[in-house]
Amino acid sequence: DLPPPKGFDQESIWNMKVVGFNDDQGRPSSDDGWIENQNGRHIVYMPSTGGSKLNPLTGKVENSGTSLIDATDPSHPVYLSNIPTETTEGAAHLAVCAGNTLPNGLKNHWYMIRHDGPTNWEVWDTTDPAKPVRIAVMIRGGNATHHAWWECDTGIAYAVFQSTTDGWDTNQHIYIWDLSNPAAPKFIRQFGLPGQQPGADPSTAQSCTNAPGPNCYEGVTNPPTGAHDIYSAGETKNRVYIGYGSSSDGIAQIVDRQKLLTG
Repeated sequence: DLPPPKGFDQESIWNMKVVGFNDDQGRPSSDDGWIENQNGRHIVYMPSTGGSKLNPLTGKVENSGTSLIDATDPSHPVYLSNIPTETTEGAAHLAVCAGNTLPNGLKNHWYMIRHDGPTNWEVWDTTDPAKPVRIAVMIRGGNATHHAWWECDTGIAYAVFQSTTDGWDTNQHIYIWDLSNPAAPKFIRQFGLPGQQPGADPSTAQSCTNAPGPNCYEGVTNPPTGAHDIYSAGETKNRVYIGYGSSSDGIAQIVDRQKLLTG
C-alpha cells in the first residue's frame, strides 16, 4: 500500500529519494527533459519556458533556452551551458539523437532538435555539451511551435509548427523532415486533420453523429485546435500517434506511417 501523503507544506516521496540538486541558474524548466549517455557522461537536456537570467559561466544576461547539465554524479550535477534562444519565449520542447544511431550522422556526435519560441525549429551539435553549436535551421518564420518526435534509427523528425503564410486552417499542425543527416534537413511534407489543409472547406469535417465517415470528429463540427504532440512507433509497427486539441476537443489519430511519409 502507498503511504499516506504528508501535509500540503511537506514533501511526500514514495520509493525514491532526492540525491542531488541543481538550480538551473534559476531558469524556469519545462517539459521534454532528456538524459543522454554521451561517452559515459549522463547529460541532462532541460528546456526552459523563457525569460532572461544571468549566466555566471559567461557573465552575461542571456535568454533562457536549453540547459545542459552533467548528472554523471547524481549527487553533484554540474551546469555546463545555457543555449539561449533568440526570442524570450524559451525552447520548451526538444529531442536528442546520437550520430552513431542516425543513418548519416557523424560517429560519436550527439544532436538536438528544438524550437526557438514560436518562430523556428533548429538543429544543434551537442557533442561537447559545454560548447553546443547550431548546425542547421529546419524552418523559420513561425507563429506557433510545440512538441517534436525524432526517430533516431531512421532520422525522420515530426514537429509541430505553424506560420501565417502556410495556408493551413488551424493554429498548428505537423511538419515532417528527413534528419538522417542532421546538418542537412530535407523537408518531406505537412500533415493535419481533414478540413485543415489549404483550400479545404472546414465544414467538411462533420460530427460523427450527423455524418459518419473518414472526416468526422466525435463531439465537434469543425476541425479542433491543432496538433499538440506526436509519437512514432517506427518502421516495425508502422504507426504514428497524434494528439489534437489537447486542451479542448481532444482527438487521438493513429496514422499509417508508410503512407504518411510516402503516400
